[in-house]
Amino acid sequence: MRGSTRGSSPTGSGAPVIVLDTGALLTWAALSMNAKLVTAKGVLDEVRDERSRMGLDFLLSSGKLEVVEPGGEGLKAALRVARRAGVAGRLSRVDLEVLAVALELAEGEARVAVATDDNALARAASSAGLEVYRIRYRGAGRLRGKG
Repeated sequence: MRGSTRGSSPTGSGAPVIVLDTGALLTWAALSMNAKLVTAKGVLDEVRDERSRMGLDFLLSSGKLEVVEPGGEGLKAALRVARRAGVAGRLSRVDLEVLAVALELAEGEARVAVATDDNALARAASSAGLEVYRIRYRGAGRLRGKG
């Protein structure tokens, strides 16, 4: 992992580290999450409208959100996971970055979850044993990873 803005120590509360995709940031749901929040650097470029930028700027300035650029090995691992889950062709570059960050963090953290409503990203994360939190479409439920 490169470009980390804060350390990656566990939250200590038993709460998972939550890796946010763009959709999770756009809902403002992150403002109410009581957990360590992380996102991939590529997500920042996808947040374009003024209202969403305000929420993102608040999370960044308050230190609640850490921005991480995944390493090359993490991206390779994410692509392998996506292929095994049968969704590689449905994930964008930024989706792969989010998955890569989550996989890298899972190597050193007790619990890592991905917050997304993207079905392909959720399937890949779940297949890798990561928890998945659905943000907008709670009816879809929370997917549990294998691990």
